[in-house]
Amino acid sequence: MSREPARVEDRLDVALVAMPFAPVQTPSIGLGIVHAALAGRGLATRTFHAHIDFLEHIGVRDQLLLSTLTTKSAVADWLFTPVAFPEFDDDPEPYLRAVYDREPGLRGEPYADARARLLGLRARTPAFVDARVDELLATGARIVGCSSSFQQHVASLALLRRLRERAPAVVTLLGGPNCDTVMGRTTHRCFPWVDYVVCGEADLIVGDLAEQVLERGRDLDAEALGEGVLGPVHRASGYPRGDGPDDGVRATADDLRAAPFPDYDDYFARLDRSPLGDLVQPALAFEFSRGCWWGQRHACRFCGLNLTGLRYRSRPPEAIADALERLT
Repeated sequence: MSREPARVEDRLDVALVAMPFAPVQTPSIGLGIVHAALAGRGLATRTFHAHIDFLEHIGVRDQLLLSTLTTKSAVADWLFTPVAFPEFDDDPEPYLRAVYDREPGLRGEPYADARARLLGLRARTPAFVDARVDELLATGARIVGCSSSFQQHVASLALLRRLRERAPAVVTLLGGPNCDTVMGRTTHRCFPWVDYVVCGEADLIVGDLAEQVLERGRDLDAEALGEGVLGPVHRASGYPRGDGPDDGVRATADDLRAAPFPDYDDYFARLDRSPLGDLVQPALAFEFSRGCWWGQRHACRFCGLNLTGLRYRSRPPEAIADALERLT
């Protein structure tokens, strides 16, 4: 069930979107923090949980099938390529055969049936994306941002591209782990329908960024953007370079005492409206600290996910207790 179109008096400054394939049983902590930061500035903000919409769109049976497939097969990305990259007219047969041979979750049915099932899901994604764009446009939001982690990247690119095609005046943002350092730079360079990319931790910078974008749109100079934010200006002037493990830039929230705790209200409101809500046992992501106190001193050889954010920082115990009481 989709949210009712916003009334005129409910028009938003910023719409945040969690695209598939974020887990439906938990809200995005990243979007929750960004939501709280923007609302704290007095900006009208709403978080849209399109991963729950997608569960309703395809049904539990197909959602369970997709959850069994490995990330190496990239089916989650492939499903959204018709919208993200419509100019790429591929022959799906070699890919589908390779996926079928690799994935035990598909081999419970004949290849022809599994092939038809995946092609059917892919054929339904354009309508799903258009419905999400309809919902966003009904709010009048001037900024739309997505958070991308693991298999959300192509789905997020698909949404933002279709939004650009239908509403060129809306400013688009992308952030999240898939935009860290050089990944964010590559995303920004390759996909011109993404106006701004936040590389790293947005907690303490997203409020200023949103306020400036609402005032000046895409016309922010590099100095106004600050470290970790890439904008249209960088496509013309060149991209900044960092001094970390790679040469990408990254924003870091040095003082977590100034960072807001996440706002999850929109997630639970959406789950309450879902006809499948009773099937979901929600869990909250909560953060006591960031980085790694051990890895900051003695980096583990096997750790390849967080090399750019190893510096350990923690939240005050009193603030943690208050936030836990509010959230639960």
